[in-house]
Amino acid sequence: MKTLPMTTVLLLATMGLSLPACHEHTGTTNTQTATADSTANAMLSLEQIRAKVGPLDVFHPADGDLPSFDELVKLTADVKAAAASATDPEIKGELEMAHLRALQMTLATLPPEPGKAAAEAYASWLKTQSELVFQDEVSGSWLVPVSQYWALADKYQGAAVGDAIAFQAVNAPMGGECEGLMSCNSTASLRSEGEYLKRFPTGKFVEMALNLVNDNMDTMLADWDSQPEEQAETQKTLAEWEALLTPLADSDIAKQVRSKLSKLQQKPVSASTTPTQGN
Repeated sequence: MKTLPMTTVLLLATMGLSLPACHEHTGTTNTQTATADSTANAMLSLEQIRAKVGPLDVFHPADGDLPSFDELVKLTADVKAAAASATDPEIKGELEMAHLRALQMTLATLPPEPGKAAAEAYASWLKTQSELVFQDEVSGSWLVPVSQYWALADKYQGAAVGDAIAFQAVNAPMGGECEGLMSCNSTASLRSEGEYLKRFPTGKFVEMALNLVNDNMDTMLADWDSQPEEQAETQKTLAEWEALLTPLADSDIAKQVRSKLSKLQQKPVSASTTPTQGN
């Protein structure tokens, strides 16, 4: 009987599947048995990581009480090491995404005004993560840049895991504050849900992304008349939305969003916000 590659065994295990029992002699050596035991241990580690940061298709793993800063620093390092040692693309992609999520969870434990000793410890750790984090000027909180998530989604675009990573990017905190301004909200949505639809127009999470876009369209329709100074800039974003929505399948939610986009495109733009032509 031909022995399956260990990467296949590992992938089956992540899907909750097992290999059928076989009573034939397969010539399994002690080395092969040790490798299988090692794989089982790796699987336990993967399941533990999922339990701590959330499964890949859960988009708010940091909700609720968080472990301590020290515990999360260790978790982040452990996940990074696990990702570095993984070889199967689906598992490696999930672990690399889990590393970013663990890192964001760690950042969420940083207090706004720590004591001197704690501040020095935090600053020392942040220095080691300087290429992966930034401090949002508006909120003062530390975040993993959304660009890190999109870069990871692009890295695994040819694998199934890339789809889920991309929707994690949609749900990642971006920083900044739109303060209810239409053009800002539309642009922010283009850079999140819009980016997902551009990369994965037939992806698993298209309906969820479109529901978010639909809510944004509702808000713009409701705010249009009360924000005349925002109309011209907002209208510029509508052409981008049309280009993103046109290739999508005609689901019920896609039709709703296209209908609302059409209504926005027909809205008059206040003359006071229309750029004047030079003489």
